[in-house]
Amino acid sequence: MYSPQPPQNEPSPARRIRLWYAILLSIIALFVVRLFYLQVIRHDHYKKIALQAQTKEYEIQAERGTIAAHDGKNVVPIVLNEARYTLFADPQFIEDPKAVAKEVAGVIGGNQDDLAKKMELSTRYVVLAKKLNGAQKKEIDKLE
Repeated sequence: MYSPQPPQNEPSPARRIRLWYAILLSIIALFVVRLFYLQVIRHDHYKKIALQAQTKEYEIQAERGTIAAHDGKNVVPIVLNEARYTLFADPQFIEDPKAVAKEVAGVIGGNQDDLAKKMELSTRYVVLAKKLNGAQKKEIDKLE
């Protein structure tokens, strides 16, 4: 009786199973190494990207309410909702304090000598006026 012999160059079934097993283990090891790299080593990078995508910062302007008092049967507003501004300067950038004081005093009022003294101080921040209204602010913005 004739029994067929497997060809000499063809691997046995057990050897083929071991080869596929090694390939599968290599692929799994590759995934494990990649996951370790992404989740442990690059954790800070992906955390930063996620926070940037998930958090947004908005500035919501708060509107002040009106404070009112009763005057007999009438309601009289005591405090209204009005924007006020503070004028400040950096004296180190002012070349001619007297000329600037004259222009500023023409808009906001007050003594130009006092403003000039404030602008001659050796500081980086000096408040020239407080509680300026919108019209005064626009005039100050127009000055050079």
